[in-house]
Amino acid sequence: MKGPTVIDAKKMLSCIQQDFPFSIDEILRVDEITEYSNINYVFRFRVRSQTRKIIFYLKLAHPYLSRALRPPYDFAKVRYPQERIGIEATVLQALEKLWGKEIVPSVYAVDIPHGVMALSDVGEKGKLLITEFEQNRVHPEIATTIARLMGIMHSSTYGTTREWCTLKSWRKESTAYIQKRIAGSVVPFVGKGALQQFVREAASAPQSLTWTDPIFRNIFVKSRGKVSCIDFDIARTFDPAYDIGLITAHWKWMELKGILKVRQDAQKFLKNFFTVYLRTLATYGVPAKD
Repeated sequence: MKGPTVIDAKKMLSCIQQDFPFSIDEILRVDEITEYSNINYVFRFRVRSQTRKIIFYLKLAHPYLSRALRPPYDFAKVRYPQERIGIEATVLQALEKLWGKEIVPSVYAVDIPHGVMALSDVGEKGKLLITEFEQNRVHPEIATTIARLMGIMHSSTYGTTREWCTLKSWRKESTAYIQKRIAGSVVPFVGKGALQQFVREAASAPQSLTWTDPIFRNIFVKSRGKVSCIDFDIARTFDPAYDIGLITAHWKWMELKGILKVRQDAQKFLKNFFTVYLRTLATYGVPAKD
């Protein structure tokens, strides 16, 4: 079983480009993005539209996860619904209204039955946070921005009964991913009891729309404390504390590295993050006890 190629991506583009907000007069270049794309296949298109050159991305939701079809083949080859692309499209459209189109990609076109979506490029002139961390640059100046964005998303949907992940099979996989791969990874250190407690607390807590994958390979850092966010493949209704634990863990890891400047910057980020996040929740009326 092979995944889609550049040729396949061009064919899929021809099926949806009539829905684009601009014309495509010439395809200049197509590149597959593989470094951090574990779920979907992603292709970067450079095109000419009249006198402009535009970059956009085409996401293809293959029935098998992209990582499963690449070495070392360590993901189970379980079929997934291609319609899952529609969940991400819905979440992105909602977040564009909450956060702004400069923060998350705009959905140019989507074909849910075929699992294909075209997205604007929000990473231009930005650097992926994961590569910045590798250089011990933890960017404490983005704490306020990220905290405000997370606070707006969580508080504006707080206590929701709506399930954002509407495909039961994909929601089941997301739950297994959280419990086994993320929370489950700490079992050797804290025991199964702590994992079971986490599962119970997450299930009983007031729910909200959660990103569920707020990790440093999905965040672009830009100038003046600005950021852009991508990859909402597994966004769903869940305990918002999960998002906060996962995203702030990155800076806690860096604090524990022991490098003085990095530790100080990480501590600054964490302090500012929680101050702004809690303030944002209060602004939207989330009870203080929560």
